[in-house]
Amino acid sequence: MTSIKFKVVAKTDVGIVRTNNEDNFQISWDLSTLPMRWINNEVHPLGKKGCLLVVADGMGGANAGEVASQIAIDTIKNKFSPDEITDKIISSSDAINGFIKEVIVSADSNIKQYAVEHQETMGMGTTIVVAWIIEDKLYVGWCGDSRAYLYNPVFGLLRLTKDHSY
Repeated sequence: MTSIKFKVVAKTDVGIVRTNNEDNFQISWDLSTLPMRWINNEVHPLGKKGCLLVVADGMGGANAGEVASQIAIDTIKNKFSPDEITDKIISSSDAINGFIKEVIVSADSNIKQYAVEHQETMGMGTTIVVAWIIEDKLYVGWCGDSRAYLYNPVFGLLRLTKDHSY
């Protein structure tokens, strides 16, 4: 069984331009169990349904980015619950990639619906990066200009994503 080691610093940064931190993130080392829990520098065997790493960065120039990023994280947590991830979803790379896309589209829909119901948040948005490790493969889905990198101790950082916006 594959094991993976995580080193996570449970802190985000407001950055140099904004005054409000609009970041949210979630890590689950075993999608087969609830609740999702934080991990820090621990080694765990990957469960059948893998592990999940998600970052959502609310759009700072728009309204209520922190609300949008939290809705995105909440949507991801619901969609990646053990009952939602079926054997059919994890049966092939195409099914996994399709599920990631479906979840990101669902998060976008939930954000837009919330904005309709709460006019003060109209125009809110978030970027998102979803990294799902199953067995020995990494699947990445993203929207916006948050980036995913792969770290290799020999070669350093390798950028995996291309920005959807500038």
